[in-house]
Amino acid sequence: MGLKYPLKTLYDRSTPHLQRELADLQYQHLAEVISSLHVQLAGNQVMEVVLVQGVAATLQQIADQLITLKGVVTGRLQLLTAVMPPVCSPVG
Repeated sequence: MGLKYPLKTLYDRSTPHLQRELADLQYQHLAEVISSLHVQLAGNQVMEVVLVQGVAATLQQIADQLITLKGVVTGRLQLLTAVMPPVCSPVG
């Protein structure tokens, strides 16, 4: 399926509809999104780490879509030089 990368974002959970938009975008990319972790921080801030897999250019497009949503403070797709073992394989 390709390489696996963490996509880290920091967002304001009080932004109307943002959490739904983030979840919907991840759902639209089920083939790429493996898992996500939410960490509640001080105030209304949430750090989310999404583990994604696939072709780097496609993953960067997904990252750009997430990072540019209103209420996202910052975000970054972390490209790793280490290759993780397969987490899941396509059903087929």
